[in-house]
Amino acid sequence: MIFEKWNNDAHSSYTAYEQRGDHGTDHRTLTYGLPGGDAEFKPYRPVKFGD
Repeated sequence: MIFEKWNNDAHSSYTAYEQRGDHGTDHRTLTYGLPGGDAEFKPYRPVKFGD
């Protein structure tokens, strides 16, 4: 999944690109990793890109 943007100022949902098995790539609104969303999902942010 690649985060694109927040959908509102409350940050209660966001838009992302997501690879989903036989579905291919979806561009959709999600709540994974947010309060009230999917508790199994653990979001993370790369701190540093390098070699």
